[in-house]
Amino acid sequence: MDFSAFLNGSRETVHALVALLTGAIAVLLGVAFMISGLKKVVAHGRGERQGQPTVGPVLINLCIGGAMVQLGTMTDMLVQTLFGTGRESPNSAMAYMPDPVQESQLLSQAVEAGVYWVAAIGFIAIIRGLVLWNELAKGAGHGQNLGWKGFWHLFFGALAVNIPGTLRMLAGG
Repeated sequence: MDFSAFLNGSRETVHALVALLTGAIAVLLGVAFMISGLKKVVAHGRGERQGQPTVGPVLINLCIGGAMVQLGTMTDMLVQTLFGTGRESPNSAMAYMPDPVQESQLLSQAVEAGVYWVAAIGFIAIIRGLVLWNELAKGAGHGQNLGWKGFWHLFFGALAVNIPGTLRMLAGG
């Protein structure tokens, strides 16, 4: 079996997955959230939301929808905020490996593919965190601690998206 070709195929697959997540899925969810906010405004104008808050849920829907539409930019801002720098190259994760591993082309490809897969999981976590925050627009009684759950999904998702930087931070470098 040609592991080098398999690892290159894995890297290409995860690139396509991240492009799908940051492109189509995030934009569709973002537009759906913004439409939900606009529907709340229309319902309020018709008098159908008597006794229900309107401004907060509408702002939540519009802000989270906007964040989803701009997921790539928002993720870069999260990484910049947490690490003080942009996302690091997957190859920089090799700096924390022993010298014999750093010199191996096959292991270098394996680490690079692994880093890309962890980043894809990070993007999924960030999307999940934003979806949890959007649930706050439904008001009280629709789930406890959604704000904190969403925050932790965003936080650990950003750590996963920049796993080389996370490794550097944990190694004290």
